[in-house]
Amino acid sequence: MEIERTRESLSEAESEGCDDEISKHLENALVVQPSVTAHMSADLPLPFGVEEREDVVFIDPISREGKKILSDEQTTVPELFAIMRQPVLPVAANINVIVKEMMKRNVGANDIDITTGMSIFQYVVRSEAFCPDSSGLAASTSSLLRKGADPLQRSLFTDMNSFHVSAYFDCFQALKAIIKNTDSDTVAEAMGSGCSEFDSGTPLHVAATNLSVDVAELLVKAGADVTALNSRGQTPASCIPTSLLSNADRRKAELLRQLFDVKGFFTIKSSSQSKTGVEEPISKRISLTEDSEKSADFHVGDYVAVGGVKKGFIRYIGNTKFSPGVWCGIELDDPVGKNDGSINGTRYFTCDKSRGVFAPLGKVVSAIPVAPRYGSPREQRILSPKSSKSPNSGSRNGNGCDVKRDDGSGSGKLKVGMAVLLDKSKEAIIKFVGTTDFASGVWIGLSLTQATGKNNGTVQGREYFRCRPNHGVMVRQHRITIDDVRSESS
Repeated sequence: MEIERTRESLSEAESEGCDDEISKHLENALVVQPSVTAHMSADLPLPFGVEEREDVVFIDPISREGKKILSDEQTTVPELFAIMRQPVLPVAANINVIVKEMMKRNVGANDIDITTGMSIFQYVVRSEAFCPDSSGLAASTSSLLRKGADPLQRSLFTDMNSFHVSAYFDCFQALKAIIKNTDSDTVAEAMGSGCSEFDSGTPLHVAATNLSVDVAELLVKAGADVTALNSRGQTPASCIPTSLLSNADRRKAELLRQLFDVKGFFTIKSSSQSKTGVEEPISKRISLTEDSEKSADFHVGDYVAVGGVKKGFIRYIGNTKFSPGVWCGIELDDPVGKNDGSINGTRYFTCDKSRGVFAPLGKVVSAIPVAPRYGSPREQRILSPKSSKSPNSGSRNGNGCDVKRDDGSGSGKLKVGMAVLLDKSKEAIIKFVGTTDFASGVWIGLSLTQATGKNNGTVQGREYFRCRPNHGVMVRQHRITIDDVRSESS
């Protein structure tokens, strides 16, 4: 019977003039899930006494007219889908009411709305994005799973399963309910599943791309692979956006980088542990706005003073294991620090011994380097002693700066177009040499041969050079050595 209903849907789609792409998706759905019915598109049903569709903004399922429409036998299943897909809070908060009405009409838990290609189950998961505190969300999710909802089912048009949908909209509670009520083998398969809409990325890639910090932590705690690669060779960390305007988004990106760098980084503040080891989302345990305005004033590479006395360059900004809050890791000019960028076995940055220090944001103020001392102590040693230029006088036309060669045989001048090594291992071509808007001093813009960068040559809305996405990176001179082999061959 179910197969016949689906075939009828396909025939109906073709008879109503659906384009070839939709028909192709329906054919695929029939092959993969023969028991699924794809319900045709329909407009919102008009309330009693309303004749013009433009007069209907949305239908609240628990309003008097909404209840009447839901219970009316004349209301078709496609019309119920039309009510369900409304992206508004009243619908999301009462998604369980619509689900119950559909179940009364024997609609399958995996049945599809042809308008969007999403299933009932995926609509329920998505509802958290519009109403995070919905009391009926977890109940509807669990109920549909018991009725056979498939967490691995793909949307017809976006190739997203429920894990991808959760990651896209940062639906923490929905995903938590799915993981809790799904066998471990299916969960593992879902976490490793690729989505063509996101370069065959896993749910963790999707979460990183959309700054979905709550779902990202839930996935990592449930065993998601932070080293998984998408079709472009990117890890989830490589998918974190870099050009962000709001303080809250910058904070989310910072939390994601730390989560992917150190699994289990965040302290779980609860008396009991769930199946995933996470009781509350990050956004309720760690403020996404605390210190954000202050941290937005500073960037890695800024020259600052700590306590008004010790001066140096910021090498790290973010959370730490040793204390809550946002901290700055600073490489000092003088050997009066306390570490080399590592504390209690966790490395946050690298510098010479006794030149590293950590300070809370409230203790850090901007400072101006005193000529001729510019850059960090390490940068001063690497830059040619014959150069008397201040880093701030660096040009955008590639006049260059001096740096040691890979074989240690002396210094060479960095110029745009030169083949170099980043951190003595990553091959790159210099695309930019000069000062920037995001931090003081001379910066080198590199185009990497592999997609392990952070941008496409644009940083914080300003283009310094052009390269392929995730192939660009801006670094200080001390991280670069001249690649003599490639330079000579070119």
